[in-house]
Amino acid sequence: MTIENLAERLGSTTAKQLEHRANLVEFWRIKPGWSVLEIGCGGGVTAILLAQAVGSSGRVVGIDSAPGGYGEPWTMDRSTREILELGLPCVPTFHTETDIMQNPAILGGETFDAVVPAHSAWYMHSEPILEATLRVVREHAQTLAFAEWDLAASHADQLPHLAAVLAQQQLVSELGVSAHNVRLPLGRRRIGQIIADVGWLIGSESDVATPLEYEDAHWEVDIALDMLNEPATEELSKELQVCRDYLTSCLAASTGRSLDAFALTAT
Repeated sequence: MTIENLAERLGSTTAKQLEHRANLVEFWRIKPGWSVLEIGCGGGVTAILLAQAVGSSGRVVGIDSAPGGYGEPWTMDRSTREILELGLPCVPTFHTETDIMQNPAILGGETFDAVVPAHSAWYMHSEPILEATLRVVREHAQTLAFAEWDLAASHADQLPHLAAVLAQQQLVSELGVSAHNVRLPLGRRRIGQIIADVGWLIGSESDVATPLEYEDAHWEVDIALDMLNEPATEELSKELQVCRDYLTSCLAASTGRSLDAFALTAT
């Protein structure tokens, strides 16, 4: 099934996500017949491309700690139901409300050819949890196929996305506001250090340009503004007040382009 066919079936919002994540899967060189574990699978968009890559002789297992009712415009439950009806050569298995740190036994003695955290590291609660998660899955997988947003904005119109994720992290740090989305916006170098500290040896690495109409920037700006408008104005630091004003103006002008990403493989 082509990207165009999938986008027509799943909706226009998913089209650019499919395009972006297809680029990631191509870079990772996921092979037919592989068994793949995806950490932080969300609505399963990456799992679709992984299932196509591994084919009928492969296996894809997606795990996410969020409940099935999480997600917009579709919940994770609805997304996964739609995916299971696509007629993919490999039918992914999804586990929501599943945290491998709290329930590592769910992996049992299973081994995988690759473990995939695709745009899920920033959702972790802390660096120690990210490191511990990578350490657990290293015992079950031969290859790490990783991707995350790059904090180094390459275009001025990516700055609203950057400001939004940094504001979310700062709100958690300063006021203990419960983050709806981004909690740990780590840079490329720090993520590489954590991966190396766990014992993975990074092999290949690549910049991945994000499609122009990718929606993440707008979603993160909306989420950040919701969070910034929760506490009373006087409770916000001057920096966060300035950030709120900046993001409000960006939203009004409908400006903002998603950050580019980086991808790597490690063994």
